[in-house]
Amino acid sequence: MRLVKICGNRTFEDTAVSINQGADYIGFIFSSESRRQVKANDVGRWVEAFPKEMRPKLVGVFVHPTIQFLEDVLSAVELDCIQLHGDEDEEFVKQVKEKFGLSVWKALPHHEHVIEEMEKFSRWVDGYVIDSRVKGMWGGTGVAFDWSNVSDYTIWAKNNRKLCFIAGGITPENITELLEKGAENIDVASGVETNEKKDVEKIAKLIEKVKG
Repeated sequence: MRLVKICGNRTFEDTAVSINQGADYIGFIFSSESRRQVKANDVGRWVEAFPKEMRPKLVGVFVHPTIQFLEDVLSAVELDCIQLHGDEDEEFVKQVKEKFGLSVWKALPHHEHVIEEMEKFSRWVDGYVIDSRVKGMWGGTGVAFDWSNVSDYTIWAKNNRKLCFIAGGITPENITELLEKGAENIDVASGVETNEKKDVEKIAKLIEKVKG
């Protein structure tokens, strides 16, 4: 079954739209390096407005966090998954996995040796987000990478019982092409927004195409 993560929710309204449209995962960015940064106390309040049975899995996106910062966020909002989106090393990823026991995803920028990177982290992570590499940015670029190798990433992840999400520049207009290239799980933020707000129609259109 294909999965959709709607990331970069920054208001209660965004959160409500993403939940009500049936996203499998919704993501919140807790990094000061992102214009979509949110506060954990706000996120905790937003998700509490929805019955637990309605809520998708909650993903916290972090760039070079400290263990203390992760603890602080988790004390305010009950995340299902920690997504590490910087250049965190294996030792830190291991520490996060052992400390919190939650699902851990590692974001990796697309390059010619991505599968080697996936192998390097495989002992400690449950999934990957393959995103565009843009100098000076840690994701959220709205830029697509060359999707020629997407099927390789998907197959490797399935063979190793890991999730693999593709991110970067995905929209309802190009999602069919990406699926034809072999993607299964989709991570989207700006591609389903209008005026920097989550757009009901765009999310519905994208999810319909992904779920088939």
